[in-house]
Amino acid sequence: MNASKWLVGIDYSMTCPGLTIFDTSLPFTFNNCNLYYLSEKPAKQLLPNVTGARLGEYKSNEERFDLISEWAMDCILETTKHADPPDVSIFIEDYSFGSIGRTFHIAENEGLIKHKCFKVGYSITAVPPTVIKKFATGKGNATKDQIYAAFVQETRVELMPLFQPKAHTVGSPVGDIIDSFYICKYGTSFLTS
Repeated sequence: MNASKWLVGIDYSMTCPGLTIFDTSLPFTFNNCNLYYLSEKPAKQLLPNVTGARLGEYKSNEERFDLISEWAMDCILETTKHADPPDVSIFIEDYSFGSIGRTFHIAENEGLIKHKCFKVGYSITAVPPTVIKKFATGKGNATKDQIYAAFVQETRVELMPLFQPKAHTVGSPVGDIIDSFYICKYGTSFLTS
């Protein structure tokens, strides 16, 4: 019996990380993916394959980073529990080197999830944000709204009316869910038959 091969696309952040987990024995479609997001706001379960959770209380950045990474690992381990660790490949959005603000906090946060994935035995591939944008839209400098338009055209799934009904532009969690979807889909290009 062959074990499943799983791909995980991670759009990691300190406020609303998104994960897409895909069993590669299936065709890559939105409905064949398990999507997760974590938010500081109450989470919504509006689609059967999109699961939100609310970030718990924390007293320090170290505790916050640990809570976020534990949530991510729990999502991955629960979804892939029948796979051996070498059969899980992680694709994570790499650092945006043009970022300003709390760049060291962002690096500490992402470093922790990478470390936990490494300790379990997962392979980890960091993908530059411009590569994912170009993969999704054909433009390496695409906006969140352009990526959303490409997502809707490809999947015929409208997340904005469900998760951000009053918003005029893409924000969290929609942008995070979609970014993780395209990071995961990008990972499928590394599969060998």
